[in-house]
Amino acid sequence: MDFSGRFFHVSLAPSIDLGSIWPPRGIITFGTWGIPFVNTIFLLASGATITFAHHNLLSGKKEEIHYGFVGNDNVSSLFFDLSIIMNTLVRLSSINSSVYGATFFNVNRFP
Repeated sequence: MDFSGRFFHVSLAPSIDLGSIWPPRGIITFGTWGIPFVNTIFLLASGATITFAHHNLLSGKKEEIHYGFVGNDNVSSLFFDLSIIMNTLVRLSSINSSVYGATFFNVNRFP
């Protein structure tokens, strides 16, 4: 089962050992408008910059392709850095202790 399937399985029907609530007690979740939102913006910007480079390639503006690749490199680096921060915070809080971290990291401990 993929990440979405696992997440929906455990969140829509939490088991008794989770206290029958989701997220489990003691788990500090990320706010939607914090790091995940900013990381989504970086991911979308990365797609826009590579599309800009591709458009310039098809248009024959080979000198402007560089701007798309440099922009993509910068935005992708920011996305990667924030992903490391987010993964580190989740790992510190719950990778070994609950279904929340196991689902996030796609560990086969839970169905």
